[in-house]
Amino acid sequence: QEIIGCAAIDHITKNTIGTINDVWQLPANDVWGIMTPDNKEILLPVIDSTVIAVYREKKYIEILNKRKILWPFHKKQMV
Repeated sequence: QEIIGCAAIDHITKNTIGTINDVWQLPANDVWGIMTPDNKEILLPVIDSTVIAVYREKKYIEILNKRKILWPFHKKQMV
């Protein structure tokens, strides 16, 4: 849970994508929920090809979105 509150930074552009606000522990891999500045949640699978580095003390992570796997998720759409 130390990861909640960390900024998510794009590894290539160095732009801030959002802030980690949720952690889902799933059988295959964890998923981090990233809240964007415009209040959309992006779901990030925690796998080697997406998470480049975690800097817990500096409170940010670097992620790679090379395959465009990040997508906005609207909780209202869940049934």
